[in-house]
Amino acid sequence: LAAVLGNFGFHLHDRDLFVNAAGGVRIEETASDLTVVAAVASSFMGRAIPRDTLIFGEVGLVGEVRSVAQAARRLREAARHGFRRVLAPPGAAPDPIPGVTVVTTATVSALLTALSLTSR
Repeated sequence: LAAVLGNFGFHLHDRDLFVNAAGGVRIEETASDLTVVAAVASSFMGRAIPRDTLIFGEVGLVGEVRSVAQAARRLREAARHGFRRVLAPPGAAPDPIPGVTVVTTATVSALLTALSLTSR
């Protein structure tokens, strides 16, 4: 994922990266790829991701964002937990979720733009 970010101007080859999930949970699902990319870019830029924003999607080698299983269920759960903005792969929200704005992010570049994170 760090190599993918390098394609978008985030040159991390000289940095040590540590990703820690709350409570020490092991992340094995590819739906967390986009979240990790956002977190690394956010940290690199020194800008926080808004607390009411949820991010999910699988990231391909050239920065494309792929759909994940049970996207609609994830969106309903996000609304239940108070998230108001979700950045998700195309097609994740076939039906509107009341109170939740879904921003389609087909590429890592679209994610970075949606979060106002551009490389230095």
